[in-house]
Amino acid sequence: MRNFIWSGDVHKRKLVTVSWKKICKPFSQGGLILRSIKTLNTYSNSNMLWKMLRLEDDWATLLKSRTLRMDKPIQHHIYPSLE
Repeated sequence: MRNFIWSGDVHKRKLVTVSWKKICKPFSQGGLILRSIKTLNTYSNSNMLWKMLRLEDDWATLLKSRTLRMDKPIQHHIYPSLE
C-alpha cells in the first residue's frame, strides 16, 4: 500500500515524506482516511479465528487439531527432529 501511495507502483519504493500514522487520520486532521495495516491485520486475524472456531470445514478442523487441546490453545509446538 505504501509503495503505491507514494509512487503509483506497488513494486517501486520511494522516499516516504509523511508517516503512515498521519495518512490514516481523517481529512479534517490532515490525513487521507486510509485504514491502518496493523488494524486490518488484527481484524483479519480475529475473523479467521472466529471462523476456525465456528466452522466445521476441513481447513478449520485441521487448524483446530494443530492449535487446540481440550478446547484450549496449546502453548508450544513440537517439531520433528531433522536428524
